[in-house]
Amino acid sequence: MPRRGNQMGRGIPSTTYPCAPGGPNDYAFITAQQQMWPAFTAAIGRPELAGDARFATEEARWENRAALNAIIEDGPARGPSTRSCASSVLPGCRAAPARDTGEVLADPHLKAREMIVDVDYPTRGTYQTVGCPIKLSDSPVEVNRPPQLGEHTEALFGRALRGRSRRGQAVARGRRRLTLHSAEAP
Repeated sequence: MPRRGNQMGRGIPSTTYPCAPGGPNDYAFITAQQQMWPAFTAAIGRPELAGDARFATEEARWENRAALNAIIEDGPARGPSTRSCASSVLPGCRAAPARDTGEVLADPHLKAREMIVDVDYPTRGTYQTVGCPIKLSDSPVEVNRPPQLGEHTEALFGRALRGRSRRGQAVARGRRRLTLHSAEAP
């Protein structure tokens, strides 16, 4: 299968489109399925495209994707900003500005919803990571840092490490790795 970049399947439009002012991060992801097509054409100010035989069906839009992508890139994609580019396509269609990692991590809404959380890590300091997307009032989730190398070894394998076997002593000294499928008794 040939590579298609951000193209989602064979739906057109269903990819990222450049927006004004034309910087390296000025893109919006726009998609409009068959039932969204009339609303999409109206939203971009080209309602006549809904009746154009070249674009009447998803298959026809795929076959004529170069022409349709050029129309979209010359229309809503050249609006005053990426955010207005995405919002100009609504209502009735899915669209969103494409954001870089820094923009996502700084988003106040994502922080307020605890989708971006700060985690303290002993050797690294505070860093941001993704929170839990499932929010249940009676079951809050706390995002914790990952363990450091060897931090939980004693808790997980303590008995084997403290055992009298040569293998347990070698693991304790760091000369052998402990395997969970070992038949040797601790």
